[in-house]
Amino acid sequence: MNREEQPGIYFVGLWLDHITFQDVESRDERPDNLEFAVNVVRTPVPEVNGIDITLELSMRGDEGDSPFFLSVGTTGRFVTDTAHPNMDLSAFAKTNGPALIMPFVREMVANITARSRNGPVLMPPVNVAKMLEEQEPQQAALPPGKA
Repeated sequence: MNREEQPGIYFVGLWLDHITFQDVESRDERPDNLEFAVNVVRTPVPEVNGIDITLELSMRGDEGDSPFFLSVGTTGRFVTDTAHPNMDLSAFAKTNGPALIMPFVREMVANITARSRNGPVLMPPVNVAKMLEEQEPQQAALPPGKA
C-alpha cells in the first residue's frame, strides 16, 4: 500500500439492521458506569468487490444497576475502487471500517436514549482499533462458527 495515496476504498452504504431499547425502570440519575460490548461481523460481497461490516453494540449499566438495555446493529458497505486500488480490503475491514461506522452508532445511541426518562447517553470516545485488538484473542479461542 502506498501511504501517500488514498486507500482506494469507497463507503457506499450504511443501514440499520436492528435496534432494541428497553426502559427497565425510572431513576433520578443514570448509573456512573455504563458498560458496552461491541461485536464486529465482516461479510465479503464479491459481486461488488466489497465487504459488509456489521457493528453490533449492546449497552447497559453495571449488573443489577441498569435502568435500560440497548442493542444496535448497523452495517456499512465498503467497495474497492477498481480503477485506483491501493489498500487491501480485508486489511481495511479489520479496523478502519469499524472505526468509520462507530460515529453513526454513537449518534443512534444518543438519539434513542434522548427519548428515555433518563435522558441521552453520550458515549465516550472509543479507540476502536485497541478495542478490537483486545477482543481478538477471545474470539480466536472460540470454536469455529462461534465468533
